[in-house]
Amino acid sequence: PVGGGGEAPVASPAVSGAAVATGRATAATTHAVPFASLSLPPPPHLRPCLQTLLRVVDNVLRSPSEPKLRRIRVTNPAFVRRAGRFGGATAFLRESGFADDGPDHMRLVGDGGGGGDGPVLA
Repeated sequence: PVGGGGEAPVASPAVSGAAVATGRATAATTHAVPFASLSLPPPPHLRPCLQTLLRVVDNVLRSPSEPKLRRIRVTNPAFVRRAGRFGGATAFLRESGFADDGPDHMRLVGDGGGGGDGPVLA
């Protein structure tokens, strides 16, 4: 609300990993987050950032048991340039089931077979 001091929640494009893995992602499975917390890159960087994030998700969905696709080196210069320098990118990965794995990596939690022990993409 304008002038109300609070921020109205909006539907985030992030959905639970289970909903993505089963193909049952709907409006009911989206998370409500304060609009101000969405840290989107500026327009010239938005497309490359989203393409990078979607490529990560698509790769995991295509080959969920492939270990190298379930780990991202967040200090990789190409990743940093295209997505990693924007806080919203790592927030999206965390919502998708990735967790910090040391100072330089994020790893998708779960067993890779769809029966994981936490929120996972596949």
